[in-house]
Amino acid sequence: MGQLRPFVTGVEVSVTRQELPLAYCVNRSPYVVSREVLFQERTFGIAPAYALIVDEEEGLDIDTPSDWEIAECLWRAREAGRGREPR
Repeated sequence: MGQLRPFVTGVEVSVTRQELPLAYCVNRSPYVVSREVLFQERTFGIAPAYALIVDEEEGLDIDTPSDWEIAECLWRAREAGRGREPR
């Protein structure tokens, strides 16, 4: 217990994160499933399942006040890039 294990095997420890193979993780994006299937299967983990791949800004988790501040900064930067004043 408490021991670190490699997430990606077969690569040198000195490899940078940018050099690692692309990987995805489950985030808190919404699941879309019909009511009937949800009640019948009693799970969201129904095959076949399809991923909605979002970038870091779109998939930003807001769990803490500092997460909220980061999201606001990203939103302001995006709006400024569009030539609009943030509200």
